[in-house]
Amino acid sequence: MPDQEALREIRNALLGRTMTTRDGRLCVMGEGDFRIPIGVGEGSMSIRVLGVSCSAWRFESSLPPQRVMEIALQCMHNIGREIILRESPYAAASFIRSVFVRPVVMTFSYEGEVPVLSIYTGRSLTSPVAVRRAFRSFTDQLPSTIMISGKIEKEKKEKKNKKEVSGE
Repeated sequence: MPDQEALREIRNALLGRTMTTRDGRLCVMGEGDFRIPIGVGEGSMSIRVLGVSCSAWRFESSLPPQRVMEIALQCMHNIGREIILRESPYAAASFIRSVFVRPVVMTFSYEGEVPVLSIYTGRSLTSPVAVRRAFRSFTDQLPSTIMISGKIEKEKKEKKNKKEVSGE
């Protein structure tokens, strides 16, 4: 899972605080960047009040890590717009807007030796729909050499379960 600075950068992307680079990719605005506001972003109120939700999945593949990252980035290009995350420079990331659901930021990176797909969106009643739609769009494009290993459960649930088992 990302650290606080990376999560803050993803939150700013979901709030619409992005700008277009010369090569057409998106970049989260920094302190010295200026852009004329164009209005309130979709789902920004739920992000401000309820925060950002994250869902993550592990993958496995016999391909070299560089090739897996290339395939993941190509899949993300097909469903969204590439976004540069300064706090996660080695992650492939995409910003996905949809007419039907809230925007999501999707990242694909390696945690150790394991490829991990993370999907971030604003918390709301419809956020599971947005996550499921983005996940399905991504996995439908993957070749059979990259397989889903399993969903990563949230750390809070794991800590809570450990307390229940130990009897605290």
